[in-house]
Amino acid sequence: MRIPSTINENCLKTYTPHKKLLELDKINSFKFDEWDDKIPKSLREQCVECIARNWSELQVLDEIVLNEDKHLLLDVLPVELKLELTIPKINDEVYWKKCCVHRWPKKVPDIKTQTEAIEIVREGIRENKGFFSNVSDRHTTNKSASSSSNSSSRKTSGKSSLKGNAQEQQQVKTWKKFYCEMHVKDYLENLKPEEYNPEKIKELCDLCGPYVQILRIQQMISSENSPNKIPLNSVITGLPHLTELHLRFKQVYAKEEFSWNMVNTSLHDIHLLAKGLEKTRLTKLSITNSDIDCEKLIHILKPLLKHDVITLDFSRCKIGDKALIALSKFVLERPVRELYIANNRIGPKGVISLAYATNQEGCNLKKLDLSLNRVSNNAGIILMKAMKTVKSLLLRSCGFSENFKMAGHLNSCLEELDLSNNALGEIMGRKILQALKSNSKIRKIDLRMCQIPSEIETEIQNELVLNRKGVKNVAASTDLDEIVWDDDVVMEFNHVLTSEHEDELKITSRLIPCHEESDTIASVHRAGETSD
Repeated sequence: MRIPSTINENCLKTYTPHKKLLELDKINSFKFDEWDDKIPKSLREQCVECIARNWSELQVLDEIVLNEDKHLLLDVLPVELKLELTIPKINDEVYWKKCCVHRWPKKVPDIKTQTEAIEIVREGIRENKGFFSNVSDRHTTNKSASSSSNSSSRKTSGKSSLKGNAQEQQQVKTWKKFYCEMHVKDYLENLKPEEYNPEKIKELCDLCGPYVQILRIQQMISSENSPNKIPLNSVITGLPHLTELHLRFKQVYAKEEFSWNMVNTSLHDIHLLAKGLEKTRLTKLSITNSDIDCEKLIHILKPLLKHDVITLDFSRCKIGDKALIALSKFVLERPVRELYIANNRIGPKGVISLAYATNQEGCNLKKLDLSLNRVSNNAGIILMKAMKTVKSLLLRSCGFSENFKMAGHLNSCLEELDLSNNALGEIMGRKILQALKSNSKIRKIDLRMCQIPSEIETEIQNELVLNRKGVKNVAASTDLDEIVWDDDVVMEFNHVLTSEHEDELKITSRLIPCHEESDTIASVHRAGETSD
């Protein structure tokens, strides 16, 4: 089926359907698959198709004068062309959307491009659900195309969709950026350490680096005889605009060749990652579901002290109290606003150190997730007392009981509190309800699976509704008991992430060879965890 490359503006407005029809899931229509079988193609269209067939030998795009001819060429241009040819030459969003849909049909994101275009493409017209509804909003005048055609299928201001630069594309999420990020992701996830080639990595970074801002690596393949993965330092340093990094140091699909090397992480990989983090400016770092223990996490945090990291996520790892003390010191020294450390091996000592950090001036932490950790009642109470800036606190499945007397400390900075799946009981529920009557700050409390009667939960939710509406005008209480901090915790807090502590880590790392068998590395991990 042939779709016209240009549509008259008046004709488009005439056949624009009603808004109620657009809300329907299906619109019955005739099939127009064969309407153009007996219509010969114009000479201009034949020339454009000839250019498309030979585009791999001769890249002709900016040399075409009329915009409608450029758009027609991009519509018929195949998506299997080499990226070495298309990335430097093509910036058209409709073409890159067509490439994304063709390569990853189940991973297409909802991207609203800034290019004012009515997207009519030969293979992508079915994806444009809001095509007609956005016509009036996207209409602009293109002087260069008005002399040759009444209206173009892609109305752009100037040549922004065809001659954009990398700096403008970093400001908004574009289809070209999404394609480059997914291409780098797929290449690294399927790359074996034995097949690692620095020259190919450099070519990949030079080609896609200006467009990669977020890198999500869901798996990393290990070597055949060791847990070593591909070195990440060259990859990270080759992406100059990288701001978010999401990693999983493990292999997802083991199939029939399972080995513990697939899920273990060597210190050698962590050292290479730390070298790469020194030369990049990340705002978000996420290493989840990986073999990251205390020593490895401290190695990762050291190079990040030079950068303004806003979000840290180390959920579902193996970090203990020692690592949390280092994280607490890092949160106090850097402008971290969100910290996710759910499902780890954190105990009361680490929680108290984190409470000490949130109680100090200069802490910017706004959201904290400590779910699925063995937080004791006393450590949880100290944390609730000490926080000065945290607005959202998640304490799901932390083993709290009826002795968790935090009801008197709701008058703090908290706005959201999640205590679900803790055996608080009826008495604790009544105390929370009584505390809410003198609290106007908190907006949401999750008390599911806390063994609290439904009647009390209903009354608690009613009090929260009044807080959200701003009906109550109650001042927060300031008569909290003074916290007496443990001297050992404070001393260890001040010592961690310093030059002396760095020397100790270097001595420890020298005792462990980089290419060691998985059994020896696992024994070192167990020794470090028992010391925590």
